[in-house]
Amino acid sequence: MKRALATSAIALMIGIGAAHAKDIKIVMVQDLTGILAPYAKASVNGFNIGLDYATDGTRTINGNKIELSVRDNQGKPDVGKAQITAAYADDKADIAVGPVSSAVALAMVPVAAEYKKILLIDQSTATSVMGDKANRYVFRSQFNSDQDSAATAAIMDKPDTSIAVS
Repeated sequence: MKRALATSAIALMIGIGAAHAKDIKIVMVQDLTGILAPYAKASVNGFNIGLDYATDGTRTINGNKIELSVRDNQGKPDVGKAQITAAYADDKADIAVGPVSSAVALAMVPVAAEYKKILLIDQSTATSVMGDKANRYVFRSQFNSDQDSAATAAIMDKPDTSIAVS
């Protein structure tokens, strides 16, 4: 999943790199402290592995260096919003990735539209992130809560169904 997320980010960056011929800045705004920290840390680790895999370890695309920075939103919507704003405005980030917390994601979504920059949501499952709160700059690589519930209901309706976990 994280390799796919990084590959998606790479695909987006190829367009950015081709258009701008500059370094590509990505900021991950993740819940590195608090109850969601294990998920956020796995996301950061997986994203790093995915970047290395997708670029054969060079972290470059079309000669443009990929710069990755990571920020801790502490699971707080106001902190996440401030961090993505600073990343876009001050650090000139091209793409933001994260967070785990749906509340933080909902605070970050309008900032992506304001700065006309990509926000790639990797774990937040709130349906509204891609529903009534969505905008053209926000993408999700994870299922949402409604999809998860529908899948669970379908399985619960068939008690003899077994699930293979790989």
